[in-house]
Amino acid sequence: MSSVTESVPVRTGHCRLTLTIDDVQYNIRRGPSYRRSKVWRLRALTGPRVGACYSVCVSGRQVSCACPDAVRNSAVCKHVRALQALQLVNPRAVPSPVVVAGILAEAGISARGQEGGAA
Repeated sequence: MSSVTESVPVRTGHCRLTLTIDDVQYNIRRGPSYRRSKVWRLRALTGPRVGACYSVCVSGRQVSCACPDAVRNSAVCKHVRALQALQLVNPRAVPSPVVVAGILAEAGISARGQEGGAA
């Protein structure tokens, strides 16, 4: 018995993950990891703050976001909740407003998404 192995064609292209929160679309990208921390970048594609980029940082069992609601009000923001719903962030992670700023500053990454800037 002989078997014929057909080669599977290789597809190329781009894949993009877009998330909609309250009618605002966000592009989600994985940011650079630093000291066992994961960083997710959410860039607003629609809505009143088009182009705004927010960093969600997961460090151990803590998670925080660089958005104004999380930073100024110490709130568990919609960005963190959305990433938890998608299982990109552990749903049991504890929100902490200071984690993201410290890790991004140490790594030399701006909270707005550019490397080499100040947080």
